[in-house]
Amino acid sequence: AKWRNRHGRMSMYLKIKRQKQTIFLHCDPSDTILTIKQKIQAISKVETGDQRLLITDEKIVCDENKTVKECKLEDGAIVALVFKKAQDPPEWEEVDIHLLPKAGEDGPAGPAGPADDTG
Repeated sequence: AKWRNRHGRMSMYLKIKRQKQTIFLHCDPSDTILTIKQKIQAISKVETGDQRLLITDEKIVCDENKTVKECKLEDGAIVALVFKKAQDPPEWEEVDIHLLPKAGEDGPAGPAGPADDTG
């Protein structure tokens, strides 16, 4: 679902996931990861230096100087968000996101069967 923004450039959105929260963030492929973090800061009130964005498939940290396009993030991509823990020395949260199984894969309870309404 790509569309053009008011400047005539292609627009897209990213799904930023942290624990059970998902932020649908509108962006342009030319936006830097730092710009994405600034948008997240406006929502979460967490400073950009205390945020880390990771590509979910490879768990690769997104370089904040690279653009969305350079990170190979496509429209609708899921990106994991972790925050820096308030401790000394500081550490990062573990990636904790809840993804639905891909088509053909079983969920945590095994394959989905017919609903059982007899109870």
